[in-house]
Amino acid sequence: MGEGELLPALKEQARALGIADRVLFPGFRTDVPSLLLWFDVFCFPSRQEGLGTSVLDALAMARPVVATAAGGIPEMIRGGEHGLLVAPADPRALADSLLWMLDHREQAAALGAAGKRRVEQEFSVEHTVAGTLAQYEELLARGG
Repeated sequence: MGEGELLPALKEQARALGIADRVLFPGFRTDVPSLLLWFDVFCFPSRQEGLGTSVLDALAMARPVVATAAGGIPEMIRGGEHGLLVAPADPRALADSLLWMLDHREQAAALGAAGKRRVEQEFSVEHTVAGTLAQYEELLARGG
């Protein structure tokens, strides 16, 4: 889901690999939370990443997540507690983790539930605002 400068290249790659009929490119969507409910597993295979807020979206919907340990993703997911993390650019580990999630649905559901709790406790708007205010108060107290 989504759009961006890589979309034409990704479509061409799918065509070149002969899998274009099995890969969807739905573009920009405003109904992502409802679509996430259809996912058995959410996969986020970035090689580089800032925060990766779509991972938070998946966790908030209690979806089991397999993601790469790139950028800020390990701040959201503790591997084995809230989802599974693999090294960036390791397709075998990514595939193995996805298959594990599909083969162990009960454990995958538990990871999804734990991820949802983590988002509610540590990434909610209230928690984020409180953390930002605390940072400002600390800076002001130091005369910054």
